[in-house]
Amino acid sequence: MGHVLVLGPNPAIQKVVKIGGPLVPGSVNRATSSTTGVGGKGQNVAVALNMLGVSTVLAQFGGGDETGAKLMSLLPCETDPNMFHVITSPTSTPVRTCTTILSSDGATEVIEPTGAVTPEDIDCLLSRLSGLHPRDVLVLMGSIPPKAGVDFYSRVAVQCVAKRTRVVADIAARDQLDALLAACPPCRSFTLKCNVGELRKITCLPDSDLHDVVKAAFTLSPKLSNVALTDGGGSAYYADSAGAFKTISPPPVEAFRSPIGAGDCVAAGLACALSRGEESVEKAFVYGLAVGAASCQQESSSGFDAAYLAKLTSNKA
Repeated sequence: MGHVLVLGPNPAIQKVVKIGGPLVPGSVNRATSSTTGVGGKGQNVAVALNMLGVSTVLAQFGGGDETGAKLMSLLPCETDPNMFHVITSPTSTPVRTCTTILSSDGATEVIEPTGAVTPEDIDCLLSRLSGLHPRDVLVLMGSIPPKAGVDFYSRVAVQCVAKRTRVVADIAARDQLDALLAACPPCRSFTLKCNVGELRKITCLPDSDLHDVVKAAFTLSPKLSNVALTDGGGSAYYADSAGAFKTISPPPVEAFRSPIGAGDCVAAGLACALSRGEESVEKAFVYGLAVGAASCQQESSSGFDAAYLAKLTSNKA
């Protein structure tokens, strides 16, 4: 069993509000329920990995006020510290709140702006990471806070990547991805995991055939070995630098409740399979898609329906 380091530089407190009918803009919409949990892409991945039984370290920036304390209280920190550990660089700005409105006509997400971090905040987090041995899997999730610099992820990679490391990057900003690929030390594999729309933006090919978009992605750097793409509830796609391109049908969702956080659970499942020794990134991605499907059967953004995941994976056995 391997060890995973998750970088979640943009944490959030996730509020889920459910209304009984369709969302009506410009009018009063009365909620039937309201829950609060963990939010932020890296945080969602770390919680899902914990549910999957993977030894996980989560590194994050966190508010130095009551919002930071609230975030920590929502994470599974009571777990065995050998299985779940959080490294936080406290910041002077509060943790943002993201609000999901679930209605009969879909899910609406309202995301608060993120507070800026300082050079001292970054140095603090990097210093706290310096004591870690390189992990078997490094997962880099989402956007970075204002003023963190486009080289934030690359600085982490230089410090945390070894030859045995499998890197999974869910990064939609081209400048950050370019900096990461340029600086990343040699590693066992480097997988870009994002959605189809994000890859089109990264490659600046909004209207091209998807095969051409994927080919363009591999021209970014010879270090990029795999691309794993989701497309909402549609088909998923896997490609590698050797020229493979495959369309994958995601598992069905029998009792759909919410899509929020499903992509993060896909990343968690992918990282989980790699940490357990799966050599094939394609097979690891297929497992991730099963975790993502199981996440759609619950309303929180940072977990999944374990019974349904067991059903999906047993059917594939």
